[in-house]
Amino acid sequence: MDGPNTGTSLRRWIILAITFLVAFAVSYSQFTLSGRGPEIAAALNLKDSAMAAIGLAPMLPGVFFALIAGGLADRFGVKLVVTVAFVCSVVGAVGRIWAENFVLLLITMFLLGMAASILAANAAKLYASWFPREQIGTAMGIFMAAGATGTMAAQATASRFASTQAAFVFGGALVVLAFVLWLALVKNRPADAGAEPPPQQPITAYLGKVARNPFVWLMGLGMILFMAAQMTFAQFLPTALVGVHELKIESAGVVASLFTLGTLLGSVVVPMVARRVGRIKPVVITVALIGGVGMLVGWLVAPGGLSACVLVLGGIGLGAAPPMIMAGPALLPGIGPEFAGSAGGLISTLQMAGAYCVPTFVLAPIAGGDYNLLLILAAACCALIALVMAFIPEYGRQPAPAPAEPAPN
Repeated sequence: MDGPNTGTSLRRWIILAITFLVAFAVSYSQFTLSGRGPEIAAALNLKDSAMAAIGLAPMLPGVFFALIAGGLADRFGVKLVVTVAFVCSVVGAVGRIWAENFVLLLITMFLLGMAASILAANAAKLYASWFPREQIGTAMGIFMAAGATGTMAAQATASRFASTQAAFVFGGALVVLAFVLWLALVKNRPADAGAEPPPQQPITAYLGKVARNPFVWLMGLGMILFMAAQMTFAQFLPTALVGVHELKIESAGVVASLFTLGTLLGSVVVPMVARRVGRIKPVVITVALIGGVGMLVGWLVAPGGLSACVLVLGGIGLGAAPPMIMAGPALLPGIGPEFAGSAGGLISTLQMAGAYCVPTFVLAPIAGGDYNLLLILAAACCALIALVMAFIPEYGRQPAPAPAEPAPN
C-alpha cells in the first residue's frame, strides 16, 4: 500500500503536530545547554572540549541505534519502538535537572536525544501510514523544521531563566508533555486500515533488504553531504564573518541566524512545491544547486545586504533537500512503507555519523584553518547533493491507476 487515501484527516494532522512537538521539545531541551553554556562550564569547571562532547551527545543515539531501531519498527511498529526510546528521553530530560558533574550531564544528554533520533529514522514510515503518498514529503518537511525551531527558541529564551536548573526544568516539562501526548494520541495506522499485519520476517531480513538497495545508500550519502554543509556553516559562519570580513560579533550573529531561518523556510515550503510539481528528484537537484551557489556567493560577497539575502536563498536551498530525501524510504520502489523503518534507520545512521565525522575529520583538516576555504567546501557539499540525487530514480510520481476490470457479460 503506497499510502492512505482514506482515514481521519484531522487525526493525521494531530499526529504530525505531536511528532513536531517531540522533535521541538528535545531540540529545545538540548540547546538550553548552549544558552547556559558559560554558566554551566564555570559551575562544573568544564573545558571547551568537555562542553562540546556534552553538546554533541544527543546526536549519538542516531549513530548507535537508528539502524536497529528502524528494523525493529518494521517488525513491531513505530509506536512501540519510539515509546521505548521516549522513556529514555524522559529519564534524561528529568535526570539532567540534578546532574552535577560531567559524567551525569553527558549521560543524561545522551538519553535525551533518544526519542528524536529514533523518531527521525521512522517518521517517513509513520507518515506513510497516515498521509496520502503525495503529502509525505510535506509532512517530513514540517517535522524536520521542528529541530531548527526548537534550537532558535532555546537560543532566544535559555538565558532568560533565573537559573540553569530552572531552564532544565522547563525543557524537561516539554519533553514529558510530548511523551504524554505521544502515548495518548499516536497510533501506527488509521483505524479503517484494518488490523496491524503480523510480522512476516526477522529483523535481519528487513535490514538485509535495505542494505542491498544502492538507492538507499545514495540517499544516505545525500544526507551526509547535507549535514557536512549545514554543521560547518552553522558552526563556523559567525566566527568567519568576524575574522575574515571583520563584522562585529552582533552583526555576524544576525547574518548567521538569517541563514538558519532560510533552512527552516526551505524545509517547509519547498516540499509543498514538489508536491504540486508531482516529482521530487528534479526539485531536489535544483534546490541543492541553488543552495550551493547561494552559500558560496553569499559568503564571498559578504558583508552587506546582498550577502544576507543570498545567504537566505542558500539556506532555503540547503534546508529544502533533507525532508524530500528522508521521504524517500517510504516512496522508493522496492522499499515502500514495509521497509521504510530499516531504510530510514540506515540513512539516519549515516546522517548522524556524517554530522560529526565530515566537518571534524575531512573538511577542517583540508581547510587547515582557512575559513574561506572551509566555507567554500561546505557550499560544495550542498551542491554535490544534486550529483548524488541524479543517480536515484524518480520516487515522487503518483502510481499509475490499476486498469479497470472488464465488465461482466
